Formats: sequence, structure tokens, C-alpha cells
Amino acid sequence: MIKNRETWMDTAKGIGILAVVMGHSDNLIAQHYLFWFHMPLFFAMSGYFYKPLENKKDFYPWCVKRGKQLLIPYFLFASVLTLFNLLLLSPDLSIKHILIEFAKIPYGGQALDGILSPFWFITCLFLTQILFALIDLKFKTNKTKAIIIGLLYLAAHLIAYLITYVKTEHSINLMVPWSADISLMTLTYYAIGFYLKSYFNAILKSKLVIGAIILLSLLFVGLDHFKVIAYDLDLKDQQYTNVLLDALIPFSLMIMVLLLSKVISASLPGRFFAHLGAASLPIMYLHIFFNTLMNQYISYNYLFFTLIGVAFPYAVTKLILEKFHMTNSLFLGNFKSKGKTPDNQIAA
Repeated sequence: MIKNRETWMDTAKGIGILAVVMGHSDNLIAQHYLFWFHMPLFFAMSGYFYKPLENKKDFYPWCVKRGKQLLIPYFLFASVLTLFNLLLLSPDLSIKHILIEFAKIPYGGQALDGILSPFWFITCLFLTQILFALIDLKFKTNKTKAIIIGLLYLAAHLIAYLITYVKTEHSINLMVPWSADISLMTLTYYAIGFYLKSYFNAILKSKLVIGAIILLSLLFVGLDHFKVIAYDLDLKDQQYTNVLLDALIPFSLMIMVLLLSKVISASLPGRFFAHLGAASLPIMYLHIFFNTLMNQYISYNYLFFTLIGVAFPYAVTKLILEKFHMTNSLFLGNFKSKGKTPDNQIAA
């Protein structure tokens, strides 16, 4: 892990990426509840690490830097995996099919399916970061910023409703490039992470607040389990239909994960999750591909899906991607040094 980085956040990323992998397995219960928080958590952690720009002149160089760190690995991973998918897994090798599969990569968002399904997150994160930086630069007071972010949060719900209506009533599937519309929603989670930084230590010291967050989280799970409420959250598919719960439920569960990560970070489980967190980017990119490949030969349950989805990408990271300067830079977005450990994992 990198010097001067907050290693407990690596632990949180490790828990988060494990939830992402398991959430993509065939276990419906795990999928249902893990989707409540795993992607909001990564947006929040990215917001936690955001450093405000000092002036407008810094904006363009910052965008270029973030673009290099996020988009170069995105396009390389997507292109390589699409090629492998066509050669190893696809029964259709027609020119038309090949062109369609590669055309999905620059379009991004909901156009990405199969082994590229998780890739929507990267472009959405990039747009979320840009949007937050613009708001932070343009408006002076936190109150004004909160109002703007709140209005965009409401707009995201309205857009999701309209798109769902068009899809249901007119059988038209509208897919916005790069999940730009979803960034209006994820902006709230990103902002939560940024502003949480100022209050996190105070929260950590308050047993009353911690207890309230735990009880609130358990309450939501219990209410859903006993069908008092029916709650679903799937950011990519724009399944966010409850303006109040879409903020409260991810928030309470995110805080629980962050608090747990802070507490266990120095322990053996904490260090284990931290290792996963430091490799969260390639795990996110590769876990469905390896499972799809393995499923061609053997069948297994969600636990083996999770194990394969974590272990194989982790091995590729350690044995190949971090081993060479070029792969470390191009596939992990670490353009700063020749060190083995990348500084641009998902939440950085």
C-alpha cells in the first residue's frame, strides 16, 4: 500500500469490492441487499478523497489527470476483454457482431453488458467527479452547493421515471452515453463522502451516533425482510424510485462499512480486506470475465463465484499488472512512479 494513504479506506474498498463480486453472483438475497450500498459506497469513498481545486485554472489539468487515470484503463481493459470474449466465448464472429461489441465501449453506460457490465461505473464516476468539481468551484457556500446537489438528485429521479415510462409504454430503451444521467444521482453519494470527512472522527467517537446508525440499518433490513417496505436499488439500471430511502438506506449502510473498516483496519481481517481494496480496480474489471470463462467448464455456487472473482483478478494484478511499469501505468492508471502499487484504485 502507498505511503501516506489512509489504509483503513483500503479496508473499506476491500469490503466494498467483495460486496460487488458477490452481488453479481446468482444469490438473489446477497444481490438484493448488497446492491443497497456497494456502488454508493465507492462513489462516497471517491468523494472522501476529493481535494478542492484552488481556482478555475486548475480545472482543465485536473480533468486531464483524472481522465488519464480512469479512462485509459477503462478503454484498455474493455478492449482486451472484448477481444478475449469474442475469441473464447462468443459463437458469433461475424464482422457486424464484432463491430457492435467494440462500439459499445466508447458509448458505455447501459450499453455495456455481459463481462463489461461493471464498466459503466468508471465513466459515471469520471462525470460525477467533474460535476462536483464544477459545483465546488462555481458556488461559494456549502448551503448553495447542497441545494444544487439536492436539485440534481431530484432531477435524477425524474429522469429515471421518464426513461422507465418510455421503456414500459413505448418499448424504447433509452441509454444515455457514459451513464451521464446516472451521475446526477451518484453526485449525492460523492458529496456525502466529501463532506463526511469533516465529521467522521466525531461520529467515530460518539457511541450514540454509532448505535443509531446500526439500529437504522438493521431496521431497514428488517422492514424489507418482513415486507413492510419493498426497496430495490440498482444504479446502472436506474432502479431508484424512492427519493427518501435512496438517500437514507445507502447512507446508513455506507457509514456502517466505513466505521467497521476504521475499527478492524489494523487486525488480520482488516489487512486482508485492505489487500483486496488495493486491487479493487482490476477485480471490478475482471471478476465477471473469469467467472464466465470458468462456467464454460464447471458449475458452482455464489461462494465459489466470489472466490474466483476475487482470487483470479488479484493474481493477475500481482503477477502481471503491478509487475511492469507499462501495465502498471496503462491498466492501473498509475502514471506517477515505477512503484508496484497503483495509487489510482476505484475510490482514489
